[in-house]
Amino acid sequence: MESSQFITTTFRAELVKVADKIYGVTHKNRVSRVNVVTKEEALDFIEHDQSHNAE
Repeated sequence: MESSQFITTTFRAELVKVADKIYGVTHKNRVSRVNVVTKEEALDFIEHDQSHNAE
């Protein structure tokens, strides 16, 4: 059986909860960095982003 890979960008908790690996991208001084983050870190980010945008 061939393996496959599906890459998506999202701020949806439903997709983060079922992901095998999650990456966070930060941008500072015109430089982007990609790091592996935990589901907890990703979900915290989404929650903070949604509450910040609701204001």
